[in-house]
Amino acid sequence: MAIALRGVGVRALGLVGSVVLARLLLPSDFGVLAFGFTLVAIGAFFTDAGLAAGLIRNATAPTRAQLSALLGLQLSATTVLVGLAAVPLWQAGTVGRVSALMSASLLPGAFRVPAIIQLQRNLDFAAVAIAEVLETAVYTALSIGLVLTGFGVWGVAAATFARPCLGIVVLQRAAPLRVLRPGRRWRTVAPLLVFGMTFQATRAVVLLREQGINVATLALAGSATLGFWTMTQRVMLVPFLLFETMWTVSYPALSRLLESGHDVRHDLTRGLRLGGLLTGLLVVPLAASAPAVVPLVFGQAWLPLVPVVPLAAVGLVVAGPLFSIGTGYLNAIGKVRLVVLAEGATLVPWIIVLLVVLPRAGVLAHGLAWTLASLVEAVILGGALARHARVPVFRALGSNALSALVAGGATYAVVVGREPTVLLAVGAVAASLLIYSPLAALLSPFSVGDLWKVARGVWLSRSN
Repeated sequence: MAIALRGVGVRALGLVGSVVLARLLLPSDFGVLAFGFTLVAIGAFFTDAGLAAGLIRNATAPTRAQLSALLGLQLSATTVLVGLAAVPLWQAGTVGRVSALMSASLLPGAFRVPAIIQLQRNLDFAAVAIAEVLETAVYTALSIGLVLTGFGVWGVAAATFARPCLGIVVLQRAAPLRVLRPGRRWRTVAPLLVFGMTFQATRAVVLLREQGINVATLALAGSATLGFWTMTQRVMLVPFLLFETMWTVSYPALSRLLESGHDVRHDLTRGLRLGGLLTGLLVVPLAASAPAVVPLVFGQAWLPLVPVVPLAAVGLVVAGPLFSIGTGYLNAIGKVRLVVLAEGATLVPWIIVLLVVLPRAGVLAHGLAWTLASLVEAVILGGALARHARVPVFRALGSNALSALVAGGATYAVVVGREPTVLLAVGAVAASLLIYSPLAALLSPFSVGDLWKVARGVWLSRSN
């Protein structure tokens, strides 16, 4: 719940900030900032807590010496990256200089890593969530204030640099060990870097896939199709918030369960059932109401999105819970290469479909590729989970997936082709849930029971 609320809070604050800044800055200013944020995202990939992910699954808690050495390594790597980028950027005019200042925010960000590793290892997600929401709130307020006082894009860049500073204070106060002095004994953490680099390879594959899809779409089908595809991804942000939440929690939680000698087979089965049920509750009404909601919300020009949304929903129902929970288990037992393999294998259907179908079918090809890639990922991750954890993967997910396909497909078939109205959109959402809920309860009664137990546990924890 803490991670989910963090996601909602961060996205809501980001939306407010974007709306206000859009009225204060020019589109060209946003282009400058977009380039800077891209550099920050690339730098964060090399310097965030992912490289030290091995400390989360270790049987023993990290020592101060290890955390200090980790900070020293992260800070050294960040300094080198920022320094190498700053020289050419500073000579590239306003765009480069603003980006250089924004990329410098990676330096104070390195001091967050030791605390985040400890808190995630101890399953203290509330402290991490509070820190990230406060960081976003301070960044939003400071960037708007500096722009209003006349600093323009430089004000946003300064706010980006200040953003992690408050998080350092919050995280260090919550962490068991406060580590602010970088160490030089890198050999204490060197053995963990092999796991960390493989762990980060999954993110590298995802980044490569996403950027490759954008470039291929622009080259083969033009900017309009790329716009349709970008909007499809934004429509699916709500279910992705669920997957992000489950993925964030699953790796450290399963690491602690395995460390205690606990047999996690039952927990994994319950997690897949519950994840499948929640996925259906989110994507079924989204897919079923697409023929009415898309033209009502975005306008008639966005009608090509209508058939893409249900195809994307099918992919999420099939692979979403498996990726969120299965990868956490495989990372916890050290089988991180299987996760990289599963993500890498999804490139094959994407490449084939985009090359063959995209020029003829437009954005519909993205929906087809998404579904096929999800099936490939589900087969690889599901097979690995069944083999290493003896979990009845497809039996745990099959009932909820079937319920979702029947409910969403039946409602979509009735709604598509009708005049889009608010009443039709509301009716589609209600009808799809009225079909899905009893069908899921009938075919997968344990999932409903798991949902009740989790909700009751969350309420009792809140009350205590």
